[in-house]
Parts: sequence; structure tokens; C-alpha cells
Amino acid sequence: MFNTLQNPGLYSFPYDYSQFSLSPYSFKKLVSITPDWKNKNILIVEDDETNAYLLKAYLTKTKATIIEVRNGKQAVELCASNLTIDLVLMDIRLPEMNGYNATKLIKSANHKLPVIAQTAYALDADVHNAFEAGCDDFLAKPISQQELFSVLSKFLR
Repeated sequence: MFNTLQNPGLYSFPYDYSQFSLSPYSFKKLVSITPDWKNKNILIVEDDETNAYLLKAYLTKTKATIIEVRNGKQAVELCASNLTIDLVLMDIRLPEMNGYNATKLIKSANHKLPVIAQTAYALDADVHNAFEAGCDDFLAKPISQQELFSVLSKFLR
């Protein structure tokens, strides 16, 4: 199956995703300097230690406070009890509760909290399901620092 991130327009869904950064050209507007997010709290929901380490390494440079959990259930509980979270980086394939269900529950409690899907599974159906669950944007792994900063900069001011 072809991936629309590599072949834009090859497959389409009856939804308007133009507001999201699905185009491979959207990352051309990259953040050239490290953002200063020292007053921001970012929740990383990632069960793979290597992927979590990479995200933390990128985000540490921004001076943001980084909170980390390993499954969707923990993410939902933390978002319900910690109202200072500014953004969630949500893996999709997670133990106990997947990222789609966790996002739905987080968004039902706080629809303004940005949730960015980040997954190695970037097929059309995965992208579609992430937005259907309520994700505000989508990052396909492997994630570069520039892509991460570019997408997060849209939500962290």
C-alpha cells in the first residue's frame, strides 16, 4: 500500500485534512532555532525507551518540563489530574490503552489540549484514525528535531 505522505493525492478520505501538516512539503518551513518553552509542560506518551529518549533529548534543549508515561491509561489519568500540561505527544501503539482511545478520553475532558500523534505506523488508515480520535497533528517516526519543533511550534506559544 502506498503512503499518502510520499504520494500526496493517491488515496483520499472524505474529510478535509488541509489544516493539518500531512503534506511532505509542510516541513519545509522548519524551525531554525531552538524554541524557548521553559514555561511549558509536555507529556510524552511512549512505551519504547529509545523513542522516548530521543524525544526527551530534543525537548530538553527547549527547557520545557518533560513528563513521561508508558501507556495510554497513564496518560489519561495524568491529563485528568494535571491541568498544567500544555501538549501531549501520543504514540499510537501502546500497552493497556492505545493512543486512539487515550486521545478520545483526553479530548473529551479537555478539547483544547493539543495532542500530537507520533507513530511509526503512518499508513493512510493510521493518519485517518489519529485525526478521527481527535489528534491535532501527526508526526511519522523517525522524527527529526526540526519536524518536532516545527509541529510543536504551532501549538506552543
